[in-house]
Amino acid sequence: MAMEICIQIHMGIVFFTPWRQIQARAICPSDPLVYNELGVVAYHMKEYQKAAQWFEMTLVNVSSSMSEIWEPTVVNLAHAQRKLKMYQKAISSYEKALALSTRSLSAYAGLAYTYHLMDNLDSAVKFYHKALCLKPEDQFCTEMLTMALEEQGRSGSLVHESLCGYVGCC
Repeated sequence: MAMEICIQIHMGIVFFTPWRQIQARAICPSDPLVYNELGVVAYHMKEYQKAAQWFEMTLVNVSSSMSEIWEPTVVNLAHAQRKLKMYQKAISSYEKALALSTRSLSAYAGLAYTYHLMDNLDSAVKFYHKALCLKPEDQFCTEMLTMALEEQGRSGSLVHESLCGYVGCC
């Protein structure tokens, strides 16, 4: 049901209504994938508070211990928290995602961007580099790294401390 709603929203056919949420939950009330899909739908509709709640509900309903398979959900939660300007919570969620998968480009990029939004340029540069080690051609991280380095240069930060250890980081 939730996947069907996602497809319909992409096609512009249906709106994310409380009735659809109730219907999806009634079909499979304890399935974390239903909650995850509802979170994705809410996020795409720019309803970030609802999205965060759905992603949190997803993680609460995971029956087994957290495994790498749930890393995208944790990253989605972090993205929603970042959109809500809940930066410390977003950082914590990105770090949890990285504990599940150390090769998560989305988690490194999200962490870098969150630090960048907080004007913590040293940490932003560090995590843009880590993301680019995973995917050197990533356009977003490349552009944002350039911006962060330019901002660092204007503010007089010591760039070499941020870059220390990143030659051959892959």
